[in-house]
Amino acid sequence: MLVDAIALAKDLKQLRKGPGMRHSRLLDRLGPQVRYVFSITAADNVALVRNKVERQIRDLLAGESDELVTVALAALALVPEAGPHLLDRQAWLAERFFYDVRTARRRIDTVFARLVDALVEQDVRRTAIAATDDGWTVLKFQVTLRLDGPATELHEVRTIAVTADTLDRIVCKLSVPPAALGGSPADVAMRVVSGGELVAKERRSASHFQFTLALPRRLTRGEVHQYAVVFTLPAGYAMRPHFVYQPLLACDEFDLTVRFDPGAPPAQLWKLGGLPIRMVDDECLTEDQLALRDGEVQLTFRELRQGFAYGVKWSPEPAAA
Repeated sequence: MLVDAIALAKDLKQLRKGPGMRHSRLLDRLGPQVRYVFSITAADNVALVRNKVERQIRDLLAGESDELVTVALAALALVPEAGPHLLDRQAWLAERFFYDVRTARRRIDTVFARLVDALVEQDVRRTAIAATDDGWTVLKFQVTLRLDGPATELHEVRTIAVTADTLDRIVCKLSVPPAALGGSPADVAMRVVSGGELVAKERRSASHFQFTLALPRRLTRGEVHQYAVVFTLPAGYAMRPHFVYQPLLACDEFDLTVRFDPGAPPAQLWKLGGLPIRMVDDECLTEDQLALRDGEVQLTFRELRQGFAYGVKWSPEPAAA
């Protein structure tokens, strides 16, 4: 669904009343517009809902002053010290920023008008390419690549928005090139953790796989759904020294964690932020070097360009002891 700016503004105004997002029945107070624009799913608990709203507000108002971000968060009771009730939060803002309570109320209205505009613009970007997608786009893609066990595992969680009139199944695609050029490709197993049922597996080429998931129910345009899967490669498979995501559908955010073998950490790591896919196997010339923390590296990419590669590359030689 396209965002209805008037309905969204009304829902947000209602949400900030009284205890705001500290309300004891918060999940019941979230309208469909709020759930859609903040990518809230039926599986989300209260803490996760608050986290999603706060993070997206910070992202959308990143170019604004710190004051406006604080005003937006305090109005929704996402600044605990601001007080339990809206009048308390207005008084807190007035004292913090040296203006009277009436000005605080006007600032809240101004900030939320900007926030609604930003949320509408975000939705327009998502739907502008809906005609070229597979009936759904990716709001958030979370990946953990585990290289610290006997077998390589790829844990994926995707939050998707439906752009088709109805959607009852999706196709997950994965390419696993052989460890060396000309080498033997590996097979891949897939397990569904939540959000669907595996109904078909197809090996389209030696290194490219497609897995079809039947959704728990038929979804309609504008609905948000989350599913989680785990891909497993055979024990002993040595993957090429990189992992990249090449979005073929629109993707708002990609979070990547790679956990390395603690006995053989890489000597160097590089961030790959939107490269043509054929450059991934070339010698790494980027200066975006990364550091391991507790044996892993974490990256976040936003507003990805379709067809380009995002991820991490590492030196195949382990770090010197």
